[in-house]
Parts: sequence; structure tokens; C-alpha cells
Amino acid sequence: MAIYYFNLALLPLALLAVLVLRREVELVTLFIIGVAAISISALRWASDIDHMEYAQMFEENPDLPAFNADSIATLHGEPGYLFISAIIKSLGFGFVTLSSICALFAIGAKVLVAKGLSRSSSLVVALYLCIHFVTIEFIQIRWAVATALIMIAIYLQARRHLAAAFAVLLVSTSIHYFAAIFFLVCLLAEVRNEKTFYAVVFLVALAGVGLAADGFHFPLVGDSELYVVKRALRYLTDPLSDVGVLSYAKIAIFPVLFCILEKKYPHVKNDKVVRFLKRVAFASIAATMLVSFIPLMHFRAVVVADFLSLLLVFRMLDHRVRVEDRAAIALVFCALYGTWFVVDIDNYVAADRLYPYQTWIQRD
Repeated sequence: MAIYYFNLALLPLALLAVLVLRREVELVTLFIIGVAAISISALRWASDIDHMEYAQMFEENPDLPAFNADSIATLHGEPGYLFISAIIKSLGFGFVTLSSICALFAIGAKVLVAKGLSRSSSLVVALYLCIHFVTIEFIQIRWAVATALIMIAIYLQARRHLAAAFAVLLVSTSIHYFAAIFFLVCLLAEVRNEKTFYAVVFLVALAGVGLAADGFHFPLVGDSELYVVKRALRYLTDPLSDVGVLSYAKIAIFPVLFCILEKKYPHVKNDKVVRFLKRVAFASIAATMLVSFIPLMHFRAVVVADFLSLLLVFRMLDHRVRVEDRAAIALVFCALYGTWFVVDIDNYVAADRLYPYQTWIQRD
């Protein structure tokens, strides 16, 4: 089980790289973190509760000649993911190849987006892995890939390649339907009037708080073999879990920190990327709050909100910020997220959702 705690060894390294402020050290550290996370995820075999179900999905997936709407109608998974599986299968490869490619893309894309938007990318990635490696990058293959595509789309939007950004978002929706909500996030980020933007964000978040507090649910009943219908009924009628106070606190702290940093260091607002990241971070947090009345959706949306918020915080700290402030914020994040990482793994093991680690090289 010790390998699951790999990020605890890398977190101090990322912290040191950020405090040293040397780009070459930062890039080497980012590379080490990326390779470690990708390797652990790509080599796994039957190490979590969902892995063998994904392997079974692959076995049931048709190859390309047999791939059509009828052949996939009752299969678990979205058309884009099933199509990729069909390609891999038609090329003569197995599920190991598919899961390894997904791990490489899902983590690799987030590493590259972080590198492109912050000079503190190694710590951004290390902190992100503390809170989402096990759940997303290790267990939830489809959402890991979909969130990577969402990050790429947001990166393209930051660079003002809007057509390409929305095309990538469309692809992400074909991998996981829930990605569709981030069309709204990216569209909201394009609202030019600042007062209008923050008014909409506030109202969306407030609506989410109201729905969650009221215990809102959809009294839907129905029966269908179509995957999209079954998933919708499951989300809307069976929340499965609750969103805890700590989960809300984890995202609520970001808007407060953004405002504190802006007030103390107003020059950060001169950075166009900071201004854009602030918009998509606030919009993502609002979207996360909006769907919190369905806990499973909250835990999907918060992945993007956390990544973007971390990017924004450390993009701000990339500017002329006092070393003491930079170090204090980085240390607090490392302490809190490192603790979250340990507790998260322990909870997964206790719930029998995470098993002793083994690789496909070791399998019988």
C-alpha cells in the first residue's frame, strides 16, 4: 500500500522548487511528478474497485466494423470513450493499452496545461494530485480523460483560440456527458461586463446553496436500457453520498484568497491570464455549488474548480509577491492537502475501494 502515498515524497520537492524560483529546477520537478503519477496509474491492474469493471466494459465493446448506434446503445460508457475502445480493440491491443493511454493523456495534459499557465506548475500538479489522484486519475478513467480535455479547452480559451476550445469541449462531452456543464462555464467567462459576470456567478452559487440546503431531488421513475437515460436517473434519484463541510470549505477558501491577494498585490490584475483564470475559476466554483444538491455531480465538477483555482493562486504568486507570503501560502496548502491525501487513501482502503497495488506486469 505504500506506493499510494508516493505524492507525500514529491510534495516537499515541489515546494522546494517553487521557493527556489529557478525555472530549470521547476521543470525537472514537474517532469518527475508527472512521470511518477503516470507510471503508477498506467501500470495498475485490479488495484481498485472499478478497474475490472472497466476491463469487462472493454471486452463487451464492439470493434470498429461492428461499431454503430445499435451495438453500443446498452453499453456502459459514452460514445467517444466506446469509440476509442473500439479503435484500440481493432488494432489488436487490449484493455491494458487503453488504460495506459488514458493515464498518459489524462495526467500528461494537466501537467502541460499547468506548465503553460504557471511558473509554479510542479506544486500546482502535486497539490492537485493530493486531492484527486486516487478518485479521478486512478479510479475514474473516463472522467480523468474528460477533465484533461476540459483543461486543454480552457487553456485554448485563455490563448483566445475559441473555436478550438469549444471543439475540444465537445469531444470531452463525448467521453463523459457531465463535461457538458463546462460549456456554460466557458461561455460565462466570456461575459465582458464585470458586474454582470459576478452577479450571475453569485446567483448561480446562491441557487446551488439553496437547492442543497433544501435537500432538493427529482422524484423521477423510469426504466430504460439506454446508458444516458440510466445514468441520468441514477444521478437525479440516488445521490449516493453527502457533500461534507470540509468539501465546501475547500472550495470556499479560494475566492477569499483571490480577493486577499488582489487587494495586497493589485498589480496582479494587470496579467490577462490572471484575469481570465479568475473568471473561469469563479464560474467553475459556482457551477460546482449549483450541482451540489446531487453529491456525485459536485464531486465531478469540483475537480475542474480545484485545478483552476490552484492555477490562479500560484499564477498570482508568480508575480512580485513577498517571499514570506509565497512561502506561507505554499506551506499551508502543502500541509492541508497532504493531510487530505493521507485521509483520502486511508478512507478508500477502509471502504475496500482501494486494494493492494499490483501492475499488469505482475498479473497471472
